[in-house]
Amino acid sequence: MKNCNQSLSTIQNEFLQGILKQLINEHYIIREILFNTVITSKHKYLIICMEYTADMEVLRKQPWVEKAFKEYQVKVFFFYTTRLKQQLSLGQPLFELYFKSSTVVYRNEIYKEPIYQQQDWKKFKKKFNTYENGFYHDHDLLLSQVNSFMSENSSLSVVLAFEKLLAYDLEYLENLHLGTSSDKKDLNKRIKALSLHIPEIQKIFVTQHSDSYYLLSLCEEVKKGSTEDDTIYIDEMYQAFTIAEKSLYGLIQERFEKLKKLIKSSIPEQDEFEISLDSDKKDEILEKAVKIITDNKEIEEIYIYNKFIYGEITTYYLLLIGYNVSNDFLRNIRYKIRSKTTKKYDFVIIAHDRQWIQKKLFIHQGFFEKIIQIKNKIYESNPFHPEPHWEYPHDGSFGFYQTLKSFYGITDKCARQITQIIESVDKNHQGLPYLFSLFFLSFCKTYIFAKLFYEPHYLPSHFLWKLCLYANPELKKVEYQFDEFRLKFFTFLDHNRTLHHRADIFEKGDLDTIKSITVTLMNELRLLENLKSVSYSNESVE
Repeated sequence: MKNCNQSLSTIQNEFLQGILKQLINEHYIIREILFNTVITSKHKYLIICMEYTADMEVLRKQPWVEKAFKEYQVKVFFFYTTRLKQQLSLGQPLFELYFKSSTVVYRNEIYKEPIYQQQDWKKFKKKFNTYENGFYHDHDLLLSQVNSFMSENSSLSVVLAFEKLLAYDLEYLENLHLGTSSDKKDLNKRIKALSLHIPEIQKIFVTQHSDSYYLLSLCEEVKKGSTEDDTIYIDEMYQAFTIAEKSLYGLIQERFEKLKKLIKSSIPEQDEFEISLDSDKKDEILEKAVKIITDNKEIEEIYIYNKFIYGEITTYYLLLIGYNVSNDFLRNIRYKIRSKTTKKYDFVIIAHDRQWIQKKLFIHQGFFEKIIQIKNKIYESNPFHPEPHWEYPHDGSFGFYQTLKSFYGITDKCARQITQIIESVDKNHQGLPYLFSLFFLSFCKTYIFAKLFYEPHYLPSHFLWKLCLYANPELKKVEYQFDEFRLKFFTFLDHNRTLHHRADIFEKGDLDTIKSITVTLMNELRLLENLKSVSYSNESVE
């Protein structure tokens, strides 16, 4: 017969009390139920000790378990008695903490002896040290295998060894936080599941998709049979793997230390995290801009990478990291910010999602590595977003040169075509607005890429020009030509990125200005040092 020899009312949760009374009165053989408010200050723990693993697996999957976690911040764990006793004898610190600091709210009277026998720290310390040292010993063996394969330049062997080491780290994190390790072979799923209990793990791995991570997908590519180029790229990512593994290792070290302190003192662990940015860097205009942006779009992080003052105008350069941030949003949010501040402030905003940044590092790392730094961060939706997995050593020179050569060729051909149309005898200027808009777009993307190692999206023309000024402030000297244009220069360019069914008629002054701007910008492009090696005709556009 089963009796509640300690009241379930200790739990102070009617929903859970009702569930537990129902379970006790059913056919499941529950030996003990423990309730814990000591392990963390944010969550409560309900530990249910079962006699049979089959019963445990059935109950673990019931909907009320997830509801308890999401709605009541109560983590529910099921363990079967044989394993509990084994882990306690081995010095598993989480189980020691569970029983040492929990209140027994139910014990099945048919079992005379309690599962746990109280012991002080001195008695438990030897077991704990053996358990902890076992992790470090086996970890070092696995790490030495990785280092051995790395010295042999065997990409497949390195990847397999890294996966084995990561799986080992995850197993210990699972045991130290949840009391049991996952039987899933998919490391992506294990990391995802752990992130609910260890939010810090999100800072270690860049997501590839909602259910996978970039480094692990790279492993799969190698295992499926990569090309030579893939192997080279894997070599550049070895340090990223090493950094990720060291971070997991650090989490395990921290967990051992925290559990040790909790077992010795039974003082709740503080697990609330607050976003804390440098208060000395407060800028009211910038704060207002960040609020407007984040009120209108879900953004993960915002970085400021330049603040340019020219005359009375202050221009802020911002990088947003988030999903589905369109060029239209960037254009509209700039107008909204300026309407709520003053015209003395301007904003150049670029945006990418984390996956795009990660995949483009082979060329763009030089640009993003300077920006994505703690000192530049002005907003984060939570403190657990990962940095990109930087390439070490990074050498994007070949891809950079090939892309730059292509960009320059397109820009040069556009410039020549503009000159031909303007100088044509038949004075047929049809299509010139679109070609000029394309030329300006091509010039900006080429100039920015050559100077910053960054290829922007098809941003508004105003943004692209401001990025050119960020790359080289001396370009400001050519802006007077934009003012000579009869129409609003940037508005004209953006309007003519879209085809319109109309006759294109220009006054001579307009044609002279278009040609002058084209020649000037092409000359600026040719002055760039890294474009001098691009072999094209020596003829100038005049």
